[in-house]
Amino acid sequence: MTAPGLPSLEELMGSLREQDPRLAMVLDVLQAQNPPRNPPQHPPQDRRADRPSAQDGDPDEAIATVIAEAARVEASLREANDLLVSFRAELDDLRRRNDALAAAAGSCYLCWGEDPGCPVCAGRGRPGWHPPERWAYRRYLAPAHGRFVRAAAARARPAPDPDPAKEART
Repeated sequence: MTAPGLPSLEELMGSLREQDPRLAMVLDVLQAQNPPRNPPQHPPQDRRADRPSAQDGDPDEAIATVIAEAARVEASLREANDLLVSFRAELDDLRRRNDALAAAAGSCYLCWGEDPGCPVCAGRGRPGWHPPERWAYRRYLAPAHGRFVRAAAARARPAPDPDPAKEART
């Protein structure tokens, strides 16, 4: 419930979504994590008549309601900002890892050679596009390559005969 002339929480959220698409995504995630406890029974326009006004009741109560709603919105925005900061940190970590793996493979760090419109490689930056960075290759690809070679060698060896008596007869 809000004071007359002030937007409802839903209206504020809608306005924020329109102003900043990135914030809209965060608000959607928050809304999905915290569904409304008591979903509105009527569309927002029907609830406007239920809002207190100076003529209907105590103006101090209306002000207190607006302040409480503003505090809830502020808390939600802080939570959204914290989530956005967390997403940004995770994105930065993933970009660093992607860049290191691309360096190890000698690939384009933007598209790995999969985007003909890439401003860095024009779609030519597949693994081996340029010489791998030695430090990255040793850290990320050499251990995997070594394991791959050992596994291939183990598969190529003939399996031992499960009948030891057959070996003694020859």
